[in-house]
Amino acid sequence: MGDNSNGAGDRERAAQIAIDMIQMGPGWVFFEAGQSQSPVPELPLFLNQTLMGWLKEHPHYRIRATQGIVLGGMTVGLHAWYDIEEAKET
Repeated sequence: MGDNSNGAGDRERAAQIAIDMIQMGPGWVFFEAGQSQSPVPELPLFLNQTLMGWLKEHPHYRIRATQGIVLGGMTVGLHAWYDIEEAKET
Protein backbone atom coordinates (compact mmCIF):
# COMPACT_ATOMS: atom_id res chain seq x y z
CA MET A 1 0.00 0.00 0.00
CA GLY A 2 1.13 3.53 -0.66
CA ASP A 3 1.77 6.14 1.97
CA ASN A 4 -1.26 8.40 2.22
CA SER A 5 0.13 10.59 4.98
CA ASN A 6 -0.38 14.30 4.71
CA GLY A 7 2.75 15.18 6.66
CA ALA A 8 0.92 15.56 9.97
CA GLY A 9 2.73 12.56 11.41
CA ASP A 10 6.08 14.06 10.42
CA ARG A 11 5.18 17.35 12.12
CA GLU A 12 4.06 15.53 15.27
CA ARG A 13 7.26 13.50 15.34
CA ALA A 14 9.37 16.61 14.70
CA ALA A 15 7.77 18.25 17.71
CA GLN A 16 9.06 15.34 19.80
CA ILE A 17 12.63 15.57 18.51
CA ALA A 18 14.71 18.43 19.82
CA ILE A 19 17.57 19.52 17.59
CA ASP A 20 20.41 21.29 19.39
CA MET A 21 22.53 23.93 17.69
CA ILE A 22 26.01 24.36 19.10
CA GLN A 23 28.14 27.36 18.13
CA MET A 24 31.53 25.67 17.66
CA GLY A 25 33.44 28.82 16.74
CA PRO A 26 33.21 31.91 14.57
CA GLY A 27 31.36 30.94 11.38
CA TRP A 28 30.86 27.32 12.46
CA VAL A 29 27.78 25.61 13.93
CA PHE A 30 26.83 22.01 14.66
CA PHE A 31 23.30 20.59 14.67
CA GLU A 32 22.48 17.32 16.47
CA ALA A 33 19.61 15.52 18.13
CA GLY A 34 19.23 16.42 21.79
CA GLN A 35 21.63 14.42 23.94
CA SER A 36 18.89 12.39 25.63
CA GLN A 37 17.42 11.20 22.33
CA SER A 38 18.37 8.22 20.24
CA PRO A 39 18.65 8.65 16.45
CA VAL A 40 15.50 8.08 14.40
CA PRO A 41 15.28 7.41 10.65
CA GLU A 42 13.79 10.89 10.08
CA LEU A 43 16.67 12.65 11.83
CA PRO A 44 18.41 13.80 8.60
CA LEU A 45 15.15 15.48 7.53
CA PHE A 46 14.79 17.22 10.90
CA LEU A 47 18.44 18.34 10.80
CA ASN A 48 17.82 19.83 7.37
CA GLN A 49 14.61 21.56 8.48
CA THR A 50 16.44 23.05 11.46
CA LEU A 51 19.32 24.27 9.29
CA MET A 52 16.88 25.83 6.81
CA GLY A 53 14.96 27.55 9.61
CA TRP A 54 18.23 28.86 11.06
CA LEU A 55 19.21 30.26 7.65
CA LYS A 56 15.83 31.98 7.30
CA GLU A 57 16.44 33.63 10.68
CA HIS A 58 19.89 34.76 9.48
CA PRO A 59 19.47 35.77 5.82
CA HIS A 60 22.86 37.47 5.80
CA TYR A 61 24.66 34.14 6.47
CA ARG A 62 25.98 32.20 3.48
CA ILE A 63 26.86 28.53 3.89
CA ARG A 64 30.42 27.86 2.77
CA ALA A 65 30.52 24.11 3.51
CA THR A 66 28.65 21.35 5.33
CA GLN A 67 29.71 17.98 6.72
CA GLY A 68 27.32 15.29 7.88
CA ILE A 69 28.24 13.04 10.78
CA VAL A 70 27.21 9.43 10.16
CA LEU A 71 26.99 6.69 12.77
CA GLY A 72 25.95 3.18 11.76
CA GLY A 73 24.81 4.40 8.35
CA MET A 74 22.54 7.11 9.80
CA THR A 75 23.20 10.84 9.74
CA VAL A 76 23.27 11.98 13.37
CA GLY A 77 24.72 15.48 13.07
CA LEU A 78 25.52 18.26 10.68
CA HIS A 79 28.39 20.75 10.74
CA ALA A 80 27.94 23.98 8.80
CA TRP A 81 30.53 26.64 8.11
CA TYR A 82 29.28 30.03 7.03
CA ASP A 83 30.30 33.54 6.10
CA ILE A 84 28.45 36.67 7.08
CA GLU A 85 27.66 38.98 4.20
CA GLU A 86 27.97 42.65 4.90
CA ALA A 87 25.05 44.88 4.05
CA LYS A 88 25.31 46.31 0.56
CA GLU A 89 24.74 50.00 0.15
CA THR A 90 22.35 51.02 -2.61
